[in-house]
Amino acid sequence: MTQIGESIVPDGGWGWMIVLASFMIHFVMDGITYSMGQVFLEPMMKQLSLSRASVSAIFGILPAVTLGAGPIATVLTNMYGFRLVAIIGACVASLGFFLSRWWANIWFSYITNGVIGGIGFALMYLPAIVSVNLYFEKKSAFALGIAVCGSGVGTFVLSYIMDAVVNI
Repeated sequence: MTQIGESIVPDGGWGWMIVLASFMIHFVMDGITYSMGQVFLEPMMKQLSLSRASVSAIFGILPAVTLGAGPIATVLTNMYGFRLVAIIGACVASLGFFLSRWWANIWFSYITNGVIGGIGFALMYLPAIVSVNLYFEKKSAFALGIAVCGSGVGTFVLSYIMDAVVNI
């Protein structure tokens, strides 16, 4: 068996910037996903006069759509590339959360926070994971481990930030 060429995976260099970008995507995306319920549940229950289950569904729809839309994100990433899909995902998620500002009923929140936000997050999640492996071969587990640490750090930090913003 002949070897056509050596691997061109850099195992560092610009790859560390990709790790940082992936870390920040996980920081924001999972920080919002896993902190939103503990911060906004009580205020939304009071304002809408709804049960805990009805309001909690918003915070279940978001990760369900995020993970359920993975196959769509895969197709789009293969067609258009990591960067463009992640940028579009950030714009879609931002639009969903921005529109949720004017929620008048629970269904509007299901659509804006859960569905639109979830689709945006799906378009961000896949590129954030897969792009790290393009830049690392020997150190791929270490680099990916650093990238996904953004999830835990973001959940910890953003829960305090969101709580402070809500209480202003």
